[in-house]
Amino acid sequence: MPRTGIRVIFDDYCRAVAWVESIIKKIPDNARMYVYRATLEKEVKDFEGGIELASATPAETNAILEANLESAILIDIHKKFGNRREKEFIDKLKESLFGPPYSNDELTGNPAKGKGKSRTSFGRDIQSELLLATRIIHPEIVSFKGNDIVYDLGTFKFGAEVKRIHSEAQISPRFNEACQQLQDNPEIQFGLVALRFDKFYFPNVEGYELLELAKRENSILRTANEDELANAAGYQTRAFRNKYNNILAQQALRWSKVSGLCAFIYIPCLLGTPSTPYNVGQLIYNFWDIVGPNRESRKSAYTSLIEELPSGAL
Repeated sequence: MPRTGIRVIFDDYCRAVAWVESIIKKIPDNARMYVYRATLEKEVKDFEGGIELASATPAETNAILEANLESAILIDIHKKFGNRREKEFIDKLKESLFGPPYSNDELTGNPAKGKGKSRTSFGRDIQSELLLATRIIHPEIVSFKGNDIVYDLGTFKFGAEVKRIHSEAQISPRFNEACQQLQDNPEIQFGLVALRFDKFYFPNVEGYELLELAKRENSILRTANEDELANAAGYQTRAFRNKYNNILAQQALRWSKVSGLCAFIYIPCLLGTPSTPYNVGQLIYNFWDIVGPNRESRKSAYTSLIEELPSGAL
């Protein structure tokens, strides 16, 4: 959103924070959503006082970008699921509040309980599930019981397991974990694995070379206009799919319910001159047309899902 809209963002975010406080008790005073509220309040004051973003230090710019990204996600969760009160949703919302204010400060640690560093990435990992859930056209068909997200498509129930990727070494084991979780849910007929790879990017935009993932942590995406921004985001998801789709499709043959892959990003960036904080997201699918007795029903369920959850910009 243009910086002129920062007052609207701030007001919407304050409403979203108040909604969270109304359904979740005993939120710590240092919860990161309060850090973002303070950052946005300062950004409003600076803008209305004529202070340009260009005068901000790199640390201040990163804080502004993180606050704009996180506020947009919570605002969307509030708009899509503001009337939800079921335990599974409230638990997920509460869990999403954990973690340090800045994603660069996350420690992924060892997922085994009690071993290694603490997993401070946990909150944003859960938040990724809610982020994908907000992209549905009709939120009333979404539930959060049995899998990260379950879509009730009438004839079929379609599950989604969402994994946020912190390293390339995680991709295959996290994918396998997600496949098993889908297979183990007796309430769904089919499912897909959604991988969010916001911490990484493919640095080469020349063609579709299959490149190693590289850390995004100290680089900010900057583009001159929205077309460039859309192209940059689209390249990332296509490159990810081109590199990993065939590998993961082969792995998925072990699980009859797994129907495809969804790769998505949602990241902050700077747009135009003078620079304006902006968020860009992109989602892409691959359906695996597996020959077998469930081939046609699998196709039908997948088609119904992508009508509700379109690919393209997030």
